[in-house]
Amino acid sequence: MKKTVALLIVIVLCLSLAACNGKSDTPAPAGSSAPASGGTSQAPAPAAPGTPQGYLDDDVDHYARDTYEFVYTCETFGFLQQALFSGMQACEKRFNVHMTNVNSEGSQDTYLTNLELIGTRGFDGAIVDCPPAIQVRAIELLNDSKVPYIGFFNTLLGADGKAVSPNVTNNNYSAGRMPAQWLADHYKEYMGDIDTSKLGFLYIGVSTSPDLLSRSVGVEDVFNEYFSDGQFFWVDAASGGTTNLMSEELGYNLSIATINAHPEVEYWLMNSCLEFYGPGASRALEEVGKTTKNALVCVMGHGAQVADWGSMSDDTMSVNVACWIIHDFEMTYPAVVGLIALLDGRSTKETLWQERTPPNYVYGNDFGVWEVSGNIVTRQTYKAYLADIEAQIAAM
Repeated sequence: MKKTVALLIVIVLCLSLAACNGKSDTPAPAGSSAPASGGTSQAPAPAAPGTPQGYLDDDVDHYARDTYEFVYTCETFGFLQQALFSGMQACEKRFNVHMTNVNSEGSQDTYLTNLELIGTRGFDGAIVDCPPAIQVRAIELLNDSKVPYIGFFNTLLGADGKAVSPNVTNNNYSAGRMPAQWLADHYKEYMGDIDTSKLGFLYIGVSTSPDLLSRSVGVEDVFNEYFSDGQFFWVDAASGGTTNLMSEELGYNLSIATINAHPEVEYWLMNSCLEFYGPGASRALEEVGKTTKNALVCVMGHGAQVADWGSMSDDTMSVNVACWIIHDFEMTYPAVVGLIALLDGRSTKETLWQERTPPNYVYGNDFGVWEVSGNIVTRQTYKAYLADIEAQIAAM
């Protein structure tokens, strides 16, 4: 049922959303993909008390107001961020918004400088993907700007470790557990009934991000339930030095070092908190002679995985067999419709999505959280998964 609902959401969005272009004479901050003009609007009347707002089916005429100018702020504009921004742009026509990307090309100092500028550049609202290391200062700048904002991907946390705004993120326990659970459920189909005391479970995490770090809890729970007589290797991507954190290269470097350091391990299962490490880990395993008879990779995220699979011919043998997938729209449209609800006055930052927030949420219950779930696909099923969506869209 959850998968069906997710597919229907994507279908509705894909049918009705299209990116549109906008122009302005107002300069934008450094790293901006497009300038912003600012939007003054006549906001709709507030919703009836107790009516949940910030959803796809909100009863709102988005063209009864001027176009909202939204900015998506991120540290880098790599593969993942480009895909997410495209999802935001696809919301423009349906929801009468214009999206601008402002990234800092990897510089956290520039990121903060850009935040200082957004309040003077005519943006109506901000979707904020902020590196954890600078979030406390970033929050101060965001509050000073008076621009309404929503945390995105990385939960925006104050100095006390609690959320300071509504956030769109993943269910991080599920994001960690589901790929690991798939490996536990399916490894015998590839390897047979192996001696799990000779198995190594390699997990690549990121210690500097609370959200990414928390995914390892679900992974370790699976390991302890199914493979407790084996060896668990928790490798920190933040220890990769100057290597790009979001890169296949880093996945390869960390994996080959771990594999070579443990020749006693005969069987390998690999999982990670980011999809970029999957292809690199697969290459490392195959380089030392591993096949699906003694190694399997299933990681969280799909962009890099799908790209890797797309580069293979049908007869290519690879240990890169599965991944956890979220469609870009599922991640991006909540941030757009939630920000609109704030600007319309139909919700406040304290009430938006409160009905979705789990009790005793790890980052506090002062603000709402939209946790996006996902599905597992394999190298054999991912094309059918995507084609199924496209076919249903074409049939509508």
